[in-house]
Amino acid sequence: MTIELIMPKLGSIMQEGTIEKWLKNEGDKVLQGEPLVEISTDKIVTEIITPASGVLLKKVAEEGNVVPIKGIIGIIGDADEKLDIPIIDKKKKIKLDSGISLKESFLIENNKEEVNLRKEEEISKIKASPAAKKIAQKEGINLADVPATGPMGRCTRQDVVSWIEKLEKGLISKGEKFKESSTEYKESKKSVNTKIKRAVKLSGIKLVIAQKMAKSISEKPHVTLFREVNVKSLLELREKITKKKNEKSSISINVLMLKICAASLENYPIFNAHIKNGEILEFVDVNLGIAVASKEGLIVPVIKKVTPKTLKQLDNEFKNLVAKAKENNLKEEDLQNGTFTLTNLGNYKIEAFTPIINPPEIAILGIGKILDKPIVENNEIKIAPMMTLSLSFDHRAVDGVTAAEFLDNICKFISKPKKFLV
Repeated sequence: MTIELIMPKLGSIMQEGTIEKWLKNEGDKVLQGEPLVEISTDKIVTEIITPASGVLLKKVAEEGNVVPIKGIIGIIGDADEKLDIPIIDKKKKIKLDSGISLKESFLIENNKEEVNLRKEEEISKIKASPAAKKIAQKEGINLADVPATGPMGRCTRQDVVSWIEKLEKGLISKGEKFKESSTEYKESKKSVNTKIKRAVKLSGIKLVIAQKMAKSISEKPHVTLFREVNVKSLLELREKITKKKNEKSSISINVLMLKICAASLENYPIFNAHIKNGEILEFVDVNLGIAVASKEGLIVPVIKKVTPKTLKQLDNEFKNLVAKAKENNLKEEDLQNGTFTLTNLGNYKIEAFTPIINPPEIAILGIGKILDKPIVENNEIKIAPMMTLSLSFDHRAVDGVTAAEFLDNICKFISKPKKFLV
């Protein structure tokens, strides 16, 4: 009896998954409960467990294939079972070039002995900036011919302008690719003589992160504001809380900042929002993401409904999510529904930086290292613990004045934290 392995739905918004790595080969014996295949979504990479013991008769989906949820990815059965499954002619496969993706899934229908192959081709529009498209349309240029140098294969205005210049110089004719026989190409190729030590392919969660960051920086007009703030009162309050509750370790700055940001987001709900399809969607709940460095790369688990939670509750939940992230044990729901993100590089001795917004959110707050610095207070020079905050925001949704006021509100809570943290 054969058992179909299907692409599971790991989260409420998951539509498809990518086969990252098969952990067994066709013909291998498999035991119920052991890891069989690694799949990735737009959030995480996870292992799929074997549902029953037997033999892996067929890998229906190969590594790199994108499969919709409930699509068949493999078949398990007895060693002597034969499957009448059409063989995919690899020569006829669609090449996965820029703008083209391939989804393959086998459908085994009830009361039918044959297994039919359903192949969907998804050809998206060529990635190009509006300016590049406008110039190309005006000059009658096929963007498919133009070598793209922008993020994730995006064709830029300069790419099109450079292409037109080559046409005018006679280096290439319309409708032709830029061939290696051209003088410019040969010269550029000769100059590349540095030996490559190794080539590391982007895959799994690292590929997902790369795609999301490139999408964010190319679609969202980022603006970053910097602000230094005196954290003396915040550190003193943290020490008092620790002594009062007889805690073995202090509550982290990240947890205190979660509570502070939640309070400020109540005052400035425009930042507790997503921007989608030309609409700004403000949310009732404050769900805060915390950027965590894991073995697989940067990942952002989300603490839900921060506002009503106590510092103790937030501290426990924060530690739990960080531990799961570092052990690669996060579930899809741990990474969903974030409305605002915090990222802290203070432990790495970074004072200030320009964090990239986590799409589709509108803003992200960077937290820097706390340093003792000289300040002027009541006409006297004093030494105080200072921390730099870096607020990156989407200028489509928020203007600079509102962002400055929001950042100022955060700093006021930091300077006088007793009003809401105790």
